[in-house]
Amino acid sequence: FAGTLGYLIGAGTVVYRGTPIATLLGRGQLWARAGLTPAQARTVQADTPVRWRAGDQRGTGTLHSLGGSARAAGMLPQPPGYLAKVREVTRKHDVLLIADEVAVGFGRTGRMFACEHEGVVPDIMALSKGIAAGYLPLAVTVTSDELYRAFLGEYSELKTFFHGHTFTGNPLACAVALKSLDLFESDGLLEALQGKIALLAARLALFARLPHVGDVRQFGLAAGVELVQDKESRQAYPWEQRIGIRVCREARRHGIFLRPLGNTLVIFPPLAIAPEELELLLDGLERSIRAIAGD
Repeated sequence: FAGTLGYLIGAGTVVYRGTPIATLLGRGQLWARAGLTPAQARTVQADTPVRWRAGDQRGTGTLHSLGGSARAAGMLPQPPGYLAKVREVTRKHDVLLIADEVAVGFGRTGRMFACEHEGVVPDIMALSKGIAAGYLPLAVTVTSDELYRAFLGEYSELKTFFHGHTFTGNPLACAVALKSLDLFESDGLLEALQGKIALLAARLALFARLPHVGDVRQFGLAAGVELVQDKESRQAYPWEQRIGIRVCREARRHGIFLRPLGNTLVIFPPLAIAPEELELLLDGLERSIRAIAGD
């Protein structure tokens, strides 16, 4: 969130949302904000409502819209109703709501934008990744008309938003983004996703039965499979065992490239993946978990 009194109000302690100073301020991790002066680090942090392992997973921050929530913190989705309630509170206190849809925008959750699931329209939306289908780097910041007009005025008023980068408005990246957006309509991409999302959910239900899978978290075509040393007590694997890394290395033997977030295995396939390819991915992941963690 962006406060009206010069404070950045975040909701978290473990989430990643970039490395510039403004985004570092919203991160709760002390190591991320090391070196910032007290004046720079005027932030207010609030815990996330996500509590799978009590006291262990905390924080979501500059609101990662619904399905994305704390993706880099272990794929922690916010519970239904949370985003809508935050929108209600921010309106009440005249606080701008920033929705970070960098990872979950453009179909990842089954709708074009994750905040649509709760009928929320943020004041500012951060977009990237899916906007150009990952082919070229492009990021877009979208604002409400009210915010946009705040920077309009006479030339002499110097109300311009003086911010930009060398490659701002790169025509090649924008051309790719436009073509990608065309495919949503011409190929009915959002409609085609629904069957694959259901397939993923059905297979993940089977993953949850594995003895060292402590939790499975899914939203749309994105999921996290968290491995634990002891399922009953939810005891995590020691970091020294690098269990997530070892499973991902094993998965390469099955032609699969995955990313571990600590002990959580990230499933984040391209939206265009065919159902049989998704089955191949999940088959290989299951075999890799069994090979490393055991049956």
